Amino acid sequence: MAPRTTRFIASGSPGTLHDQIIGGLAAPSWLREGSLLDNRWIIGTEDPQKRRNTDIALRFDSVLAPGLRLSDPRCEHDSITAKLLVYWSLSPSEGSHSSGASVAILHRNYLQFVRWRLSCGLKRNASLTPEWIEKFFETLRDCGVRGLLPLEERAVAFANAIRAGKRRPPTYKKGKHTYFDFDTAAEKLGVPNGRLLTDAARRILIALAAELGYPLRPDQARSSGFAIAWTPDSQDTEINDGSYHESSAENPMGRPTSRSAGRIGGFLRPLAYLWQFRGRLSHDPIGCNPFPGDRTVNSVARAIADDSDGRTFTVPPLQACTLIDRALCWVLDYAPDLQRYVEEVERVLTTEEVRAHWYPYQAAATRVNIAFVEHKSCTQPGSPWPIRPAYYPGQNAIKNFAEIRPSLRTVLFEYLAVACMIVIAAFSARRREEIESLRFPAIHHIDGDPWLETWIEKTIRDLDKIPVPKSVEKAVEVLSWLSSMYRQRTKERWLFQFDDVARADPSTKPKTARFDVYRSLSRFAEFVQLPPLPDGTQWDPKPHQFRRFFGITYYHRFCYPHLTALSNFYRHFDPDQTRRYVTEAARGGFLRQAEDKRVQARRSELEIARYHAQRLEDFDVEGESFRLARFRNVALGKDRISGWGGEVIKRQLDDLVQQAKAQLDIAPEDDLPGATLDSLLLTFVKDKRLEPNSLGHSYCKCTSEPQDLRSAACLTAREAERDEAAFFSAPDPAFAADHICSGCPHNVQFAECEPYWAETIAQAQQQLSCSFAPLLRVLTQERLDMAQAHYSRCFGTKTGG
Repeated sequence: MAPRTTRFIASGSPGTLHDQIIGGLAAPSWLREGSLLDNRWIIGTEDPQKRRNTDIALRFDSVLAPGLRLSDPRCEHDSITAKLLVYWSLSPSEGSHSSGASVAILHRNYLQFVRWRLSCGLKRNASLTPEWIEKFFETLRDCGVRGLLPLEERAVAFANAIRAGKRRPPTYKKGKHTYFDFDTAAEKLGVPNGRLLTDAARRILIALAAELGYPLRPDQARSSGFAIAWTPDSQDTEINDGSYHESSAENPMGRPTSRSAGRIGGFLRPLAYLWQFRGRLSHDPIGCNPFPGDRTVNSVARAIADDSDGRTFTVPPLQACTLIDRALCWVLDYAPDLQRYVEEVERVLTTEEVRAHWYPYQAAATRVNIAFVEHKSCTQPGSPWPIRPAYYPGQNAIKNFAEIRPSLRTVLFEYLAVACMIVIAAFSARRREEIESLRFPAIHHIDGDPWLETWIEKTIRDLDKIPVPKSVEKAVEVLSWLSSMYRQRTKERWLFQFDDVARADPSTKPKTARFDVYRSLSRFAEFVQLPPLPDGTQWDPKPHQFRRFFGITYYHRFCYPHLTALSNFYRHFDPDQTRRYVTEAARGGFLRQAEDKRVQARRSELEIARYHAQRLEDFDVEGESFRLARFRNVALGKDRISGWGGEVIKRQLDDLVQQAKAQLDIAPEDDLPGATLDSLLLTFVKDKRLEPNSLGHSYCKCTSEPQDLRSAACLTAREAERDEAAFFSAPDPAFAADHICSGCPHNVQFAECEPYWAETIAQAQQQLSCSFAPLLRVLTQERLDMAQAHYSRCFGTKTGG
């Protein structure tokens, strides 16, 4: 691996084309250190006081082909192009990138394109013709990003050469042991690491290593991307090189997640830049326009993508809601006792008896554990109690962290910290990068309500305040406690930076407890015992799915009443506030204080609009996913739908299925193929609506179409109460009471609505039995009649006592 300051040509001759072109560029403000001539750039585009991890490292010596790197003199033109693409894409006047993270994706995608081009024997971009561009698109469509290269063929040749003694196996020593170097083997095949190999190529290398006596170890699988190739039935799940993700397995929603239009579009964007910046790339201009005429990056991406609209429904709702339910337990129920536990351990550590022990912490924790041995939550799934009397997890616990009781460091700085992150993500619709950059104090009260000050990752790239519920405020309080020692020591404000607690010798410098969100999230999900997926496998949540959590709980919150923490939370939290914030902000509303208006005035109106539109799209994707799942179950007879609006939807679904069967010559009693049904439903759900009422008595199918709004009972009631005509663009939740919605033509009922109506009937009967005032008895009887009529129509007869 080349040193950071190595120049392109070792001689440093000023006559090289690379040094002439790159050396003639003005030093940009985003280059944090070194020179543009270096093979490693450190890019920083954000204020490090507002966002964590602002520095992005780009390498210009990556492997491009077996035995060939970008820093090789033979690749001089590609090295120049790679640097110029990054440089000009960050230009305020000519580029469209404003962050180091996004330009790093552009850089990695371009290098993968160069690898394909070189594998085809094309040494320059100038050699590209329309025919070669079409071949690239076809290969990408048929084989995916990793399938662009003949990696399986290379892996076979590499393995055979080692078996024949023509090459030495790549190995490294660690202590007294020798291990197979899988990343070096991947470089021999022409890619930087194992994450960019195809699954077939990975298996060939794993088999070779085992044959040579170097079986793949768990830590190698995690670090080199080989875990997904362990079993013959496993599938590629993602390219964790930071640039693109793919999957060949179908997700729980029944839709493929591989090669979505969004990801393919991102991968194709370097081609568009090669044409856009061709005047800046005179040393090797692209030979043709990859997107001539009406052809665009997005249109080609949609044609290549294997899903119809580029959206991927990859978050299983039951498992996600369970994860959020467990996280709420940790934040709201377990955190106070954990703080008391830590304080008690630290107090005991100050006693002379414990300080003189060989293992002071173990002695203190053992003594304190007596008071927590029968904690009230010990029998609950995912409870931290009992905590093992050890501070560090140890090797055995790391290997079996789901079976062995957790140590204190694991409890505090993995499970509790990631639980806070999950709660914040679920009820503030924040992304991982934004949550990781939270600063103390993160909560501000405006008119008595908590607002979260957070970094906005997409487009705005600045601090902003958003309304949040009390659970998010509580999660921030827990993080403030966990991070207090680190903040006091360093004078930094980050909430996700931690120092170790409960030190035997407080005078020693504390160690920083590193928080790895990917590892912690995966371990927490396994520890709290999420239910298995329908195919029996376990869901492994990823941080990029955080942005979907609010939409999932919003739509599914009444589907899983056994999740008591989540159900109790929604009894005290009206999600319509966050729902309105997401919706109205995307439509230009919801401006708050004069201060906020001044902040927004300094920003690009286009960027603000794009940001809010993206947040609304994330939410709408979950709504579409929810409708798809519910309507599929109705079409298959697994769910019963009722209510006036539900009956309409049922007739529409029946007609849709019967028409499809007639066109495909399928007998009426036979089922449609699953893929055909999904394809029909994907179109069917797009213009539909299925919004849960905040009280849980109904779902509403009313859209913003004028004919729907004219018949909406809640709007009729609002107009009658205010005695004035008004323009409506959506149903009004404030007037969506049960007696109004029950008679509305848009009312939809599912099985989870039944308990509400059963309880309403029981309450009315009890009130009627003890009421003596005539007027009250009349009103109560009317409510009882209404509820019983609705129950009988939607769920069957229930008359009560």
